[in-house]
Order: sequence, then structure tokens, then C-alpha cells
Amino acid sequence: MLKTTLVVALLAGAIGLACTTSSHSPAIGPSGSGGGPGAGGSPVMSPGPGGGGGPGSAGTTTEGNDAAVDGGGVGGAGSLGTGGSNQPDGAPADVGGSESRAETGTTDPGSDGDGMRTVPQPFKAAPETKSQAGVPHGSRLKFTMLHGTSARYPNAVDREINVYVPSQYVKGTPAPVIVVQDGNNFYGFVDLLSNTLDNLIGANKLPPIVAVYANNGGGDAQGSERGKEYDTLSGVYAEWVDQELLPAVEQQTLKQLPAKAVTFTKDPEGRGSLGGSSGGVASFIMAWYHPDLFRRVIGYSPSFVAQEFPINPAHPLGAWNFHEDGNMDDGGIIAKTSPNEPVRAWLECGTNDDGAGTALVPDTPYPHYDFYYAVTRTGGKLAGKGYHVHYDVGQGAGHVDGGMVAATLPEAVLWAWRGYQPAP
Repeated sequence: MLKTTLVVALLAGAIGLACTTSSHSPAIGPSGSGGGPGAGGSPVMSPGPGGGGGPGSAGTTTEGNDAAVDGGGVGGAGSLGTGGSNQPDGAPADVGGSESRAETGTTDPGSDGDGMRTVPQPFKAAPETKSQAGVPHGSRLKFTMLHGTSARYPNAVDREINVYVPSQYVKGTPAPVIVVQDGNNFYGFVDLLSNTLDNLIGANKLPPIVAVYANNGGGDAQGSERGKEYDTLSGVYAEWVDQELLPAVEQQTLKQLPAKAVTFTKDPEGRGSLGGSSGGVASFIMAWYHPDLFRRVIGYSPSFVAQEFPINPAHPLGAWNFHEDGNMDDGGIIAKTSPNEPVRAWLECGTNDDGAGTALVPDTPYPHYDFYYAVTRTGGKLAGKGYHVHYDVGQGAGHVDGGMVAATLPEAVLWAWRGYQPAP
């Protein structure tokens, strides 16, 4: 244990982490869920101490480790360096940051908030995640995409889709959109994000963004439909979202909410993604392989680990290969590519995330299942190549920790959408 802690501490210093690490065995099986947000909270982007709330109760769901929110603020984020060459694996060769922004009118918002940040315990729920009186509330609807009806994922189970449409949205205008992986399968994103959008749009801090919560195709991890959709390094899932999911949402809003029937923007600067665990890495993969379709990413404990199945010889360790080819090397897909400047990525992990500490343990049975290592390495690699990336490390936080989500989601959305200007 002492050897593991010392090695992890050395790695943390090497990649610029100012946080502690708790080492334990990889939690590949079920992990906890449970506690809801504690009361109180300071305004978004206003760090400082806070109080209230208690620890969450234990849970048994496959995805999650949701501690209750319990006071505490967050520190500032520094900016990191730039550099690099070559082109992203699988990304369109003709996608260029400045040219694309010029076409849409969106400007580079600068580096404020870029870099790594340590978030100390106890966590404090942001008030924007709660439903507030006096704020216009958006409309919500749901429908089902049936098994066997998808051209790309015909084996997916019946898939529930939830949709949030802001009260400020004007029918017929191109709507910016954030697509949420796992929908209401895990994590409680439907209420947390919908409330957040109500409050931030109502405060004129965001444009009227539509949120689409898409359940996964069934199962989990290697060999499952969810794993096929989320952990595969390709552009297929982004194409499903663009060509099957979003058109279905447009049709359903016309049917169920005709006064607010949605027309989604085609501007990739106005299209983002959010998810946790495999849904988090899927959100990143959407933008990486299709920056012509999606560019704004929020991922909580994203699975930059070895879960792709079947194994692809081009990247045999799956999403682990984004940050390195093997063990603690300088390779990886990101290192071998040039910055794709339009992509903005907000990432998060915890010091008690799944497998934390195992990547540096000799002869560990799961050397490529350390989420803490994988996310911080990915954040550092992206920053070193000049991408706009922010990555949080939650002290003592577990996998897709509910406390971290409730404490940081509003500022994550604000940071991810900085600089967005709807196309004229």
C-alpha cells in the first residue's frame, strides 16, 4: 500500500496534480449510488466554504457512487500549455478551428478556466441544480425509440428519450442542444441538468439550449449494446445521434409540443454532449470523431480505460489509447495528433474513482482500468496539445460521484458553452 501511494504521488506531481490519492482494488462490479444533494450552495463560479448536508446512503446500481453533497467550495483552475502536430485518428482532415468558428460567428473564448483543479471535501450542491420559484420552467416530454427500428443499432432495447425545451425557445429558430448519454438510466441528470438550464437560461447566462436525454441500448461494458454504442472508438454513435436521434426528437416535439416544436441547429458550435462513465467517454468520442457535428463535451469519470469490444488492433486498449499506447508512455492517439481547436472538454474524476491507484501497481490484474489515472492523463495530454480542457479531481470522490456532479454541473455547462454565438 505504501509503495502504491508513493508511486501515485510521484505521478500526480509529474502531471501537475495537487491532490491526494487513495489506493484500492478496481471496482469493476457494482458500485454505490444513493444520497441526494445537501441543502444550500453558493452561486456558480463563486468558490468558497459552505455547510450542510450529510453523507449519502449506500446503493447497489451498476453505474454510480453518488455521495450526498455536504458543503465546501472549489478552487480556481490554472491554464496549461500548447503544442503538437498531426491529425486526430478518424477525425475529418478538413476540420479547422479558426475557419469553422469564422463560418459560425463563434469566437475563441480564451483560456479562462482551462487546466486542472482540485475540489476538496465536503462538496456543496450548486443552487442552480435545484428547481427555483420565480424562474420560467421549460417543458418536458418523453417518447420511446423501439427495438429494431435503428439502422445503426438494431439490437438496442426499447430506448426511452426524455426532452427538455426551455420556455424561452422560439419555434422555428435553430436550437442549440446538449445530448445526454444514459438519459435517465443513471445519475439523475434529467432533473439536475433541466433545473440548471432553467436557472442559467433564466438569468441570461446561457442561450435557450434544448436537452435530449437518451437512454442507452441495454446492458453494460464489454459485449453489451451500451458498450458497443459508448466505448467504440468511431464516429458511428455521433452519426446515430445526428441522423436518427435528433430528427426523432424534432418529430416528437412537433407532435407533443407543437407550440415549441424544435428545429436543431446544424452549427457544431451549438451542439454538445454530456455523460458519466462510458457515457462520458462517448460524449468525448462524439466530438473527437465528428467535430463537424459536436464540439462541447462534459464527462464525469469518463471511461478512458480498456473497454472497447471487440478489440480493434488500431487501438487495442480502447479509449485507454487516447492517452497512451501502453503503460506510462508518451504515445497515444492525442499525442500523435494536432489540436482540433473547436473541441472543448470539461472532464472530472475522483481520487477514489474506480481502480484508482492500480495503473501503477506491478502485475495488477487490471492495469488499464484506473479511472483516476486515465482521466488525469487524458486531461494533461489534451492541455499539452493546446485544446481547451478543464479537468476536476474530486478529493475522496468516487465514480461519477453525485456530490461532484451537483457541485460542479452548472459551472461545467457555463464553461463548456463559453464563446458560443448563434449563427446569424
